Amino acid sequence: MKLGLLSDAHGNPFGLQACISELRKLGAADIYFLGDAVGYFPLAEEVIAALRQQQIPCLLGNHDAMLCGVLPLDPIKDLVYGLGELAQRLDPATKEEISRWPVRRVVEIDGRRVLLVHGSPRDELNEYIYPNTDLSWFGSIQTDAVFMGHTHIPFIRRKDDILVVNVGSCGLPRDIGNQAACALFDTQSGDVDILRIPFDTARLLAAASRRGKVADQVVRCLSRRRLDTYEGEPHQ
Repeated sequence: MKLGLLSDAHGNPFGLQACISELRKLGAADIYFLGDAVGYFPLAEEVIAALRQQQIPCLLGNHDAMLCGVLPLDPIKDLVYGLGELAQRLDPATKEEISRWPVRRVVEIDGRRVLLVHGSPRDELNEYIYPNTDLSWFGSIQTDAVFMGHTHIPFIRRKDDILVVNVGSCGLPRDIGNQAACALFDTQSGDVDILRIPFDTARLLAAASRRGKVADQVVRCLSRRRLDTYEGEPHQ
């Protein structure tokens, strides 16, 4: 069976839909969203509607948690996130729905145990796992594979017999800014591929500008073609 994994849409329905379409085309029977539907771009309603329409199970990300009051929201950082304005605009039923998303999910299929989280297995909402992060402690996790998001930087690694994958961001990639990232996992063979799907950044910004303001740091991120520090953004 093929599973699709995607994360960090951050109010960008164009990158999200591009990834969903590609995953379906490649045969993904089930797709899971690993958190952060909101933040940065002001098109969260469209993102949430697409996840509902596609019946995609969702995890809670740190931005989702800040929106719902599960995590505190720093007003200075929110000048970039735009979550306070969204919280006022979004209907209470939707915020309640998001607040009930779990912080982790275990999928058992084809004899494999697959752990899904937003940040990391030991801190689901806050810890960042990068391509060069020490994975020595992953060996104690009772799972065959771990899929995560949160950093917006995709990678595939192994720790002992555990497959460790960061699926990147379908909404705001921090390495190649106009190419949404997601992952396709074959539960029978154990093979996994990181997919990169171009999306129209001009169309995204035009649509976003009609809804609200996008921070300059976020706009610049869309044109990035290299891995470097996300200027002005505290990486949360």
